[in-house]
Amino acid sequence: MKQNNNLTFILGWISKAIPLYLLPFTILLAMLWAVRLMTGQKIELAKSIIDFPLVVFTSVYALATVFSMNKTVSIFGSQGRWLGLFSLVVFVIYYYIATPLYRNPKAIRTAVYAFLTGTGIATFVSLLSYFNIFISSATYMKLQNFSFYGGTTQTAMFASLSIVMALVLIAYEKNMLIKIGLVGATILSILYVALTGALAAWALL
Repeated sequence: MKQNNNLTFILGWISKAIPLYLLPFTILLAMLWAVRLMTGQKIELAKSIIDFPLVVFTSVYALATVFSMNKTVSIFGSQGRWLGLFSLVVFVIYYYIATPLYRNPKAIRTAVYAFLTGTGIATFVSLLSYFNIFISSATYMKLQNFSFYGGTTQTAMFASLSIVMALVLIAYEKNMLIKIGLVGATILSILYVALTGALAAWALL
């Protein structure tokens, strides 16, 4: 019982704080940064014309959160919309960490596979929920249309995008295990898109 409660707490925090599809990116990028630091490579932050607007927007968002009547919702979001100040800050940090790394083709490849991994996990969880198989006893997760992306349509759209990306990678991937994984993820995504029938998802295909 204690383990189930711990799992519920962890999954609940993750779904409130950071969309699941961002977790693999964040973890892999942190590892890449750690490797570069250990090997003595220079770390550069991205600089662009959107820096000032981005800082201003984040500051205004933070100020609005301070004066919000419901600070918990403002920080973490709510059911179906897990986007708040915390998620915004994570996205901003991710942007500045990721941009310099994406100059490296290997980093881009890693990021693509991380995206497919995160999307595959989110799609699998949504597919289980569709058949009333829930991974947690939390009330908000015991919904047939539960999704780490916030809704069925959003999940279907990301699933469609992953289908296109996976099909391209399957044609060029030489590692048989990875290729099998891509095929499995593609079948899973096609099944979810077909079951939900989201027009926006079909449009992406």
